Order: sequence, then structure tokens, then C-alpha cells
Amino acid sequence: MSSWTFVDSIAYLHELGVADVILPFLLVFTVSFAIFEKIEIFGEGNKSIHAVLAFVFGMLVVIPHVM
Repeated sequence: MSSWTFVDSIAYLHELGVADVILPFLLVFTVSFAIFEKIEIFGEGNKSIHAVLAFVFGMLVVIPHVM
């Protein structure tokens, strides 16, 4: 029986593409969402619109990198 080590966990996350896809997406999504919330470009209380736009910006950054 083999034991699951920390190095195995890091290797598994690397195989899933955490460093290439998930982390850049989360970074762009978080920064753009915070900017939209701060400047209130679509008015006050439109978090759903800000979230959708931040999602789109995140995908625009990640998809060309993956393809």
C-alpha cells in the first residue's frame, strides 16, 4: 500500500493544470471583479453583471493560453 505524500499532491494538481489554467483565471477574475465593484461601472448593487464580466475577462486570458 502506497502512502499519499505532499509531493504527490502537488504533482496531481500540476497534472490538473492548476498553475496553467486555474490560478491565472482566478487572478484575473478576482482583480477585474474588484475593479468593477470599486468603480461601479453599471451602478450600485449589480454584482451579477460584474461577476459575468469578470468571468468573461478571465476566460479571455486563459483560453488563448490553453489552445
